[in-house]
Formats: sequence, C-alpha cells, structure tokens
Amino acid sequence: MLKSRGIIKRVSFLLFASLIIVGFQPLPVSAIYNGVEALGSNYVIQIKIGNSYCSAAPLDKHLVITAAHCLVKNGVAVNPETILVYSPGVDVSNSSTFAKGVYIAYPLTHYNNLTVVEPDDIAFVVIDNPFDLTSFPKLANYEKAQEIINSNTPIKVFGYGITQKGGQKAVIPSVFT
Repeated sequence: MLKSRGIIKRVSFLLFASLIIVGFQPLPVSAIYNGVEALGSNYVIQIKIGNSYCSAAPLDKHLVITAAHCLVKNGVAVNPETILVYSPGVDVSNSSTFAKGVYIAYPLTHYNNLTVVEPDDIAFVVIDNPFDLTSFPKLANYEKAQEIINSNTPIKVFGYGITQKGGQKAVIPSVFT
C-alpha cells in the first residue's frame, strides 16, 4: 500500500511538472508520415483501451505517459483496469499485453468533447506490472522544450499511428525525424 502511495505521489508531481510542457498550442497530428520501422525501441508502447489503441511511452518501471484524449471522454476517465499495455517497441499483432492500468492522472481541465484540440492533452497511467527496462525517456520542462525548438535540433517522434491518409492503424511502431 505504501508503494502505491509513493507511485501516486510521483505521478501527481510529474503531472504538475509536465503541465508546463503542454502550455503551448500543439499542432494537430493524426499520422506518422515518412517514418521508418522502430521495432525494439524502448521509447514507444501501445496501449489498448476497449477497442481503441493509442501510442504511449514508458516513463518509469510502473508509469506510462499518453494523450489524455485516449483516456478521457466528456470529462470522464475510463476505468484504469480497462487499459492494457504492450511491451515497448513490439509488433502488437504478434504480442500480447503484459500489464494493465491501476490509476490514471490527468489535468482536471481536460474535457475532450472530441471537437476541440485541448492544450492539456496529457495523461499518466500507473501499471500493475513493471517494465523490464534500464533507461527511460525523460520529460522536458518548458525551458528545455523552447531550447530544442529554438536550436532547430532535429527530434524523433515515435508512434503506432496510421502511416498513410485513410490507412489502418499500424501494428509496428514507426519513428520519423
């Protein structure tokens, strides 16, 4: 029980700290275009919520970050136990899930009525089974994000999104720079 409280406190802190990141208006993105295969990458996972899928990233052995719109509809979050998590960088057509959600944290201002892109589209999921990883992606604060943007440094974007307009959801992760 004490371990769960520690994880929940850490999630709450990360949620608060990452609100700085989502303060700028995101560009609408619905696909991974011109990407290359990223099988085996530790930076991307797929989560399943009912019949829907979303890309996510592991932040800690028990913590996943994803988009709030994947988990919140009209201001109501899904039951965390309905969130199933795949291992990082796998072909989901040949893999089964290894963990499920136990707790969700997201900005209370995120409503997701499916008609407006909201700037606070971020959520964290605590999972019941730990990732077997030795390193994890790091969240950037606002200053670091601005530094990257202003330096024109190329960044890599990972996801399981569709790869062409009108295409089907990808079963393998992609990355583009």
